Amino acid sequence: MAEQGNFDMSEELNFHRISVDPRSPEPLYLQLADELNERIRRHEGEECCLPSQRRLAREVGCDRSTAARVYRELERRHVVEKRSAYKVRVRPEARLSRNPFPNIGVVVPRRFSVYVGEHNSQPLRYIAGIIDRAAEKNISTLMLQLPPPEKPADEVAAFLDGIAVRLDGVIHLGERGLPEDPPLRMLMNDSRIPQVMISASPRFFPNIRTVSADIGAGARALAEKMRAAGLQKAGIMVYGETFASRGDNPYVIYESVSRGAKVLKVFQEFNFTCEKEHLLTGCGSYGSIYTKLSRLVRRNSLPDLFWCQNDDAAVWCIEALERLNVKVPEEVSVVGCDGTLAPPWDSRLTSIELPFYGLGCAAVDLLTELRTSGSGAAGVSREVPSSLVLKQTLGVGRSNSGTDVEYSLLSNHSSGGKK
Repeated sequence: MAEQGNFDMSEELNFHRISVDPRSPEPLYLQLADELNERIRRHEGEECCLPSQRRLAREVGCDRSTAARVYRELERRHVVEKRSAYKVRVRPEARLSRNPFPNIGVVVPRRFSVYVGEHNSQPLRYIAGIIDRAAEKNISTLMLQLPPPEKPADEVAAFLDGIAVRLDGVIHLGERGLPEDPPLRMLMNDSRIPQVMISASPRFFPNIRTVSADIGAGARALAEKMRAAGLQKAGIMVYGETFASRGDNPYVIYESVSRGAKVLKVFQEFNFTCEKEHLLTGCGSYGSIYTKLSRLVRRNSLPDLFWCQNDDAAVWCIEALERLNVKVPEEVSVVGCDGTLAPPWDSRLTSIELPFYGLGCAAVDLLTELRTSGSGAAGVSREVPSSLVLKQTLGVGRSNSGTDVEYSLLSNHSSGGKK
């Protein structure tokens, strides 16, 4: 097949040229189906007929079997119907789905008050970014609650048919924490609906794009400060049982599970000492962290700094160290990740702050691009830089304790990437 295929539709349809990306992980037939579907939605004429499979294959430079799959896919989406053995016609209701007042849905994984309570202010920051950026683009937003998991497949399919007509795409904030969730699986498999996921990657759904934080930007800013302060030995605390863990969720891989490995890579690039005994796994509670730190204290084997997978773990780490009579940051510095703590820790903890608001904005931008340019033109994922916020828990190394390091014990200072 040619590296890039394109074709002109008949003049009365007023379609632009369609291009496909052979490097995309998405199958060619799905790229073509998405492009055709989008142009059908934007078509202004009264009649809307598509070329034959033979012509489509010839103009794009693909084989007939691929062209046939394109039309089978559009037929499955209820966009077209066969007019004869050689021609297909666009269904009138498919064109009626073209909405002059675009709407996007935000899939909330739980009852809203429960979801916000579980994650502090993080969901509110995502949603603020989504709503603000959508408003800038004159797009309306609405919160979506998926049908219960026990609902029959035909009822879920009817629900998806409804949102495929009403919405220009959806943004996922996560999954519902269920081992089996057929409605979520059916939505994520529905290629009629452009979909973007924030801070997570779908496991088996290549049609879904992702927006996540670039943890490396904040980690490199931290590494620069560590180097200047003489902090040489670095430790890392993660929730998972290994640094290579991808989590056990059947639908998504959350960004948080890969943070430890990414930060470790940055520390190694800066030639910090990262001893195996300081790379702590299974740090999902205060008790587990206290137990692990107790062993290190008994052996008089603590690093200069611990970076923790999130701010909660960092607070547990500080509380455990102080209970063990280890001063923070005079003896050991502690850095978290997220930037979502409430008082009094919000004024004390140095943290790699994630751009939650910026991720919401970026999700709308990517969804808009998917709608206007087609799935083949949009990348698989986008990253928004994180930033380092220096406060009171990052000090100087023992060898530098008598030197003047101007940023030691600074408060409310940011570096690295910005939101």
